[in-house]
Amino acid sequence: MSKKRAKRQESKLGGLHVTVIALGMDGLSLSRETEMAKAALLYADKVTIASPNAALLAAMASLTVGDKRQRMQTLSQLASVLPDGEAIPQVVEHLLAQKHPSREELLMLRQLESSVAQLEAVIETQLAEAGAGELSLAIASGLVDIDLLGLDEVREVRDFDVVIERVVSLIETTVSRSSNSHPLFDGSSGDLLGAMLNEGKIKDAALGSARKISIASTLIASLEAFPNASMDVILDVRERLGDALIRFRVAVDDLSRETREVPSGPAFEAEVRRLYRVKVEPRMLEIRELLSELRAVPTLARVASAGVLPGALAFVVGAGLGAADWVKLASIGGTASAAAAKEYLKRRDVQSSARRNEFYFLYAADVAMARA
Repeated sequence: MSKKRAKRQESKLGGLHVTVIALGMDGLSLSRETEMAKAALLYADKVTIASPNAALLAAMASLTVGDKRQRMQTLSQLASVLPDGEAIPQVVEHLLAQKHPSREELLMLRQLESSVAQLEAVIETQLAEAGAGELSLAIASGLVDIDLLGLDEVREVRDFDVVIERVVSLIETTVSRSSNSHPLFDGSSGDLLGAMLNEGKIKDAALGSARKISIASTLIASLEAFPNASMDVILDVRERLGDALIRFRVAVDDLSRETREVPSGPAFEAEVRRLYRVKVEPRMLEIRELLSELRAVPTLARVASAGVLPGALAFVVGAGLGAADWVKLASIGGTASAAAAKEYLKRRDVQSSARRNEFYFLYAADVAMARA
């Protein structure tokens, strides 16, 4: 999806923004962030990932951006933090400024180019091993961005506290009453939120938006086809089910109101499971029952073959038309046309009734992901 199209989609659906806050560390793997982002993308219009892992990998990726000269300068800045490396950036600038470098300077430039290539190869390998490819698709679509959490301001290892401060500040901001984003927490960031609330460090917490996105992501993640759905499938499904999503969001709002007195943690998770059993599952069953009626309606192929004159049937077959086209051919026989029209109206009514169900989004998303 182009960024322009994503902008139109965001405007159409009200600009619902989700901030994925993930502190769990599993090496540099982005599997947890990717899973959370997929669930958030099916519910939200725009997603920001706030994760030390994602920020670090984004910072690493930025080292490969730019032309050859810029990449050499970046490498020299990195080397400047090494012991006795303070003069390296100045030396590199001198080499790059030479219009007619000497033999020795050319050799140094080639060594520098080789070092840049080696660094880029290491970064590409690390990104691939971390699973950055799927998130890259969503980032390229304009639907996902990465919060660097101040990592671009860190100059020394001891400055890493800046990142932790940014995470704490982000948690405070996203659960405040004035927040314009729905926070989605992993286990570690959720535990940190709980500790901050218990210690009274967040004065105006409004957890309604956090509950909404937690309920929505839990319901989406529980779909049978979700775990195996790739990012390109997720992006396609969210684009095609925009109208159904509007009803689903209303349903999530209703469910969140029923959990407002439930404390976060295991009690909240248990309540979401209960609501699924008593609220969501019965409505999903209604959808399946409604759509099963379609299998009992005569197909266009059976209607046409029973009512079309042999010559007309041969004409249709000879023209290469399939059963889906026959309903458009009023000239192939009044009986078949009338039956086909009745079937069309029946199917339309059944499908319309199913789509009005507030949880049709879950059903349709699961079917679409499974087919893909």
